[in-house]
Amino acid sequence: MSSSLFSIRFIAIASFVILAVVQYFLVYNTFELKNDKFFLAEAAQIKGDYSNAIRNDKVFPGGQAIIDSFLNRNMYELERRYKSGRADFSILGQKVVDSIAANLRTRSNIDSLMTAIIKENKLEDDLIWLSTVDHISVTFNGQQYVTLYDKSQMYKGLDSAFQNKGIVVSGSLHNTGPSNLVSNITISTPTAYSNRIGFSLYTDTPHRTQAIITRMLPTFLLSLFSILSLATIFYITFRNWSKQKKLAEMKSDFVNSINHEFQTPLSAIIVANKTLEKDQVKDDKEMVASLTGVIGRQAERLNGLFRQVIDITMMNESTLQKEPVVIEELLKEVVDDYMIQADNNKVEIAFKETDMPGHLVLLDRFWVTTMIINIIENGIKYNTSAIKRISIFTTESEKLLTVHIVDNGVGIPAGEFKNIFDKFYRTTKSIENKAVKGLGLGLYYTKLCIEAHRWQLHVDTVEKSGTDFSIVIPL
Repeated sequence: MSSSLFSIRFIAIASFVILAVVQYFLVYNTFELKNDKFFLAEAAQIKGDYSNAIRNDKVFPGGQAIIDSFLNRNMYELERRYKSGRADFSILGQKVVDSIAANLRTRSNIDSLMTAIIKENKLEDDLIWLSTVDHISVTFNGQQYVTLYDKSQMYKGLDSAFQNKGIVVSGSLHNTGPSNLVSNITISTPTAYSNRIGFSLYTDTPHRTQAIITRMLPTFLLSLFSILSLATIFYITFRNWSKQKKLAEMKSDFVNSINHEFQTPLSAIIVANKTLEKDQVKDDKEMVASLTGVIGRQAERLNGLFRQVIDITMMNESTLQKEPVVIEELLKEVVDDYMIQADNNKVEIAFKETDMPGHLVLLDRFWVTTMIINIIENGIKYNTSAIKRISIFTTESEKLLTVHIVDNGVGIPAGEFKNIFDKFYRTTKSIENKAVKGLGLGLYYTKLCIEAHRWQLHVDTVEKSGTDFSIVIPL
């Protein structure tokens, strides 16, 4: 069963993980799709107005004059150094670029231009932007361009702010990329001693991710709901299947073990009956009365066992048939009856009497008798000692009477202690290489009986040494 359950769990968990991964990629791809299309209409409006504002210009209105002024005044010196192969060509080029950047930033009117565009198109007033120069190159012959600056390259002589992102002209947008690129323009004039400039404008909302997630919320919730629904359905199905499988195995064990469980009272009846058939016993009225009493009590117990097995779940406080019973007399009676059919060479069951007077307790005689026998039989079944000893005695303290049933058995393993009172539960370990027979109802019955009487049960156990079942009864 364990290997079958493991396989089913593994397959189910693997399937669930695969489903979750697929759902993740679907949601992620949906997010990327919405991210690409987010702000698309607004970006188109900004792009149109921005392009019109810089028609026949560069970067921003008046930007071309700034760029041309620095490039034109240094054009011939750049050409001379470039053609002579001098190393200081790049030094001069970086100085020119640095001057262009400083003047573009100082004289930029991008902020006022963007504010006007946003206001004119009635866009969100929390929009942020970034204007950058991405590329600057010059041509001396109108055909071949020589690069002075490209944002994809690293320049030792330029400020680190120029690297990767480009020369920042204006704006406070930090994260730039294809999703928030509004305009990317390259302007060149294919004539001698001219230049080519590439520049970009990025615009975005500061709450882009939050806005996209808000728009995706129905999709996200639907995906999450589907995963949780499938997980819930699997859990319920698996739990019900496990219960059905466990019940089927329990029923099979029940049918195989029921004959053994009824042997205890039947054996006592058979032994008592055979003893009565002996001639020397027939004339002993006291012995006859004792043996017939055993037969009567065990027959009643057998009948009670049938009722217990048929409907053990009906046991509760309302079904108790309480009567005042001297608990010590009941315990002695149980021991005497049990020892008639026990193997006296291997089992010793003793009720230790004390000087205390008997304690009168309101209880259901049949249920308590059966409970005590169940505990005794557990102490014998789960026992590998040469002489299996069960010691029963009572103690009194602070208006509490405690019935102790102590055995010298194998004890209860720590890993199984929490399950011993479950219905149909039987230990997974064997005793002397043999599986212990039983219905798995003994300690479950014990728990129900204790709860119905409103008593308490304490179990002290030492593995391989023995167990002390203590029944605490308020006086």
